[in-house]
Amino acid sequence: MSRRILAAIAAVLAITLLFAACGKETVTDREGSTHEFLTDENKEILQDEDGNIVVPKTDESGKEIKDEDGNTVTESITFPEVLELGDYVHNKYIKIKIEKGWEQIGRLTTILLKNSEIGAQFAVQIREEKTADDVEAVWMKQFNEEKKSDLLDTHSVKKSEVEIGGHKMIKITRDYTLKEKGADGKTGQYLTVYILNIGGEALEYTGVVSPENKDKIDFDKIVSEVIYK
Repeated sequence: MSRRILAAIAAVLAITLLFAACGKETVTDREGSTHEFLTDENKEILQDEDGNIVVPKTDESGKEIKDEDGNTVTESITFPEVLELGDYVHNKYIKIKIEKGWEQIGRLTTILLKNSEIGAQFAVQIREEKTADDVEAVWMKQFNEEKKSDLLDTHSVKKSEVEIGGHKMIKITRDYTLKEKGADGKTGQYLTVYILNIGGEALEYTGVVSPENKDKIDFDKIVSEVIYK
């Protein structure tokens, strides 16, 4: 179980409600943990300045605790890295709408959207205690090792700095084809990686599709429609 989920269960930080909370919503995540969120007038999850979820603090009997002015006393729990709410899947920094043709299959630390029709996947991960440059270095090392394989027919890597959806990020594309089809029937892979710094951590998007279907999907468009909190 990830450190963030354990922290969420612990829920150790108590604070007094500083938000204009308009409601509550209970959601069970894929790990079976139930969370009662405070929400605003737009049904958005209330988060503190560190991105943690704000929840009502209760006593041993489960009753909400009030301060002397009658305000709800709250505590913060660590935001799960994969949380579905309605048509969206969230982590502490972003939310993505699950569009028609896609399903969310990720667990624990990775948002993972899958489109079975074209065999594409789009993942979101928070790289703790890493910068975008750190994550880029890991990917480039992998690609340099990968191109030495005798199984490859073609192998191409391109890197650039881009601005998508108002956020500057590193974009890396890697395209390879195999000399022969793999045991799974695949002929290669087209991968696009986007890495940006946010909240003192690195946020990484990865899009994967087969080479023959790469013109059927626009990963830049998916990244541009990510909603930042």
